[in-house]
Parts: sequence; structure tokens; C-alpha cells
Amino acid sequence: GKTTSLDVLKPIVFNGELLVNPTQAVLFRTVEDSSPTLLIDEAERFRGRDSQNAAMMEVLRSGYKDGACVKRMKPPHYREFDRYRTYGPKIFAGINELDSVLRDRAILIRMRRKGAEDRVLSYIEDEPTISRIGWIRDACYLFGLHHAPSLRRIYEGGGEDVPGLAGMHSRERELYTPLMTLAHYIETLAGDKKRTLSQAMIEGAA
Repeated sequence: GKTTSLDVLKPIVFNGELLVNPTQAVLFRTVEDSSPTLLIDEAERFRGRDSQNAAMMEVLRSGYKDGACVKRMKPPHYREFDRYRTYGPKIFAGINELDSVLRDRAILIRMRRKGAEDRVLSYIEDEPTISRIGWIRDACYLFGLHHAPSLRRIYEGGGEDVPGLAGMHSRERELYTPLMTLAHYIETLAGDKKRTLSQAMIEGAA
């Protein structure tokens, strides 16, 4: 189901780009040109140590936080360089472990292989499905446009009032602060006193 998960996410996430076996040049320019959410299947192939993979790992490892970039000298004289931003959301899918550095900078979601007794509906991109996905995507965009200033204030305040962040430190806190902030804000708007989004995330991170 890992590839199906990427197929479902691609039309919902911001500027979704589903890449399989991209070249170094394609990866650099895709991130620089449109700041997409990269969905990368068969991510375990980036564990190799050849020069092509090493260059692409610069983008994948550094792109989890804003401000990072890679530089490459410009032909034909190689006296000036181009700067490529690496920041942007990335979703990896694979059947084996990620590169250790990349894994340390990611939130892992382990999927269970479907058993013989499991019955799952097939994902078919028919008209009703496309319409529903479009509604979800549009609702997410509108939510972001309306609530971004409030979310930014909470986020820039260090998330001190966000449940679950108090016990997190360093890289873990860095990774979870955006998601925890969003979950806490949605709960505040909904006034939900039941089992909360942030509590579910805390349990998942434990």
C-alpha cells in the first residue's frame, strides 16, 4: 500500500510531485522552481554511496528546515555558481530502512502488510473520488489562508502552550513542533474535549 498512499496524497498535498528515480538535475530544479511536496517512492535506493546519490542526499537531508541550499558552479567557465534551495516537505516510501541521517530527520510511519484475511477497497481515481479529493485540497488551502497568521504566532512563540512539546528536545521537538502546533490549534477551534489529535500524535511519537 505504500505506492497507493503516495497516489492518494499527491493531489491533496501542496504542489505534489511524485518522483521515481529522479536525476540530480531534476531534483535540484524541481525543488528550486516550485517548492513542491516531493513524494519519493523506492526511497531505499538513496542508500548507495555513488556520486549521483551523494549529491541528491544533500537536498534530501538538508531540506527539512528552512534556509538550507546547495551550490553548483556554472558552466562554461565555472567562475560563478548557482544556488538551489533544498527546503520543502518530502514524503518517502520504501520497503527497507532509510539512510540513517535521513531517518533521523524524518517522522516514521510504519505500515503493516495486508494479510490474507484483510479486505481493502481498491483506490480508483473515478469522478466521485477526484471530486472528493479536490474538495479536501481546496479546504486545506482555505484553512491555511485564513488561519496562517494565528498559527505563525503560536509557532514563533516556541510552542510553549502546545501539549506534548514540553517533553521533547532538540531534533524531536524541531520535527514535531509544526504538526503539534497545527493539531493543537484545530482542537482549540473545535473545542473538542475528547481524545485529541495532539494526544494521538504524542502516543505515536512515544
